[in-house]
Amino acid sequence: MRAAGKILDQLPLVQGAYTDLAAVVDDSLPRLRGQSIQSLAATLEAWFTAAVPVPGELAGYAENLVTVDQTVASADDAASTMLAQAPASGLNMT
Repeated sequence: MRAAGKILDQLPLVQGAYTDLAAVVDDSLPRLRGQSIQSLAATLEAWFTAAVPVPGELAGYAENLVTVDQTVASADDAASTMLAQAPASGLNMT
């Protein structure tokens, strides 16, 4: 659950990026009426500028998830091995 928590904690950043994107597009739409292609180009440029960080953010979340999962798996393996080798503990984890 820790890895999932890391992802969930970062979701507001992703949602914020999409909200910012929607605001930029909404703000630009009224200027498109009766204006030249330059307005459309400016709108699309703003849209792409706002959208650029989203894939990188998602990739970062995925990397964090993998790192955490690997760390937890290693710790679980080490703890299991230690318990299995504990003398006279009464616990046999093998």
